[in-house]
Amino acid sequence: MGDKKRGIYHKFNVTRTDGTSAPDQKHLGCAYFVLDCDHDPHAKAAIKAYADSCRADYPQLAIDLDRWAGQFDFGAPGTPSNPSASKGVE
Repeated sequence: MGDKKRGIYHKFNVTRTDGTSAPDQKHLGCAYFVLDCDHDPHAKAAIKAYADSCRADYPQLAIDLDRWAGQFDFGAPGTPSNPSASKGVE
C-alpha cells in the first residue's frame, strides 16, 4: 500500500538530543510528527502554519521558521538534505 492511502502510521523513532526522551524523563513516549523537507511539497505550508501559531508565545522560533521556510524549495529535486547545517538553523 502506498503512503497516499495509508494515513498515519509508525514510520520514525524520535530521540531528543537533550536527553529528555530517556526513561524516567519528561518526553519519554511523546508523540511526534516528522516532516521531510527534502521531498514533501506540503512541508513548507506546515512550517509556515506552525510559525504563525507559535508567534505570540515564541517570537524568535517563528522568525527562525519563517526564514528557514523561505530558503528552501521544499519537495524539489536538489534540495539540501540537511538545511539546518547549511543555513545555520538549530
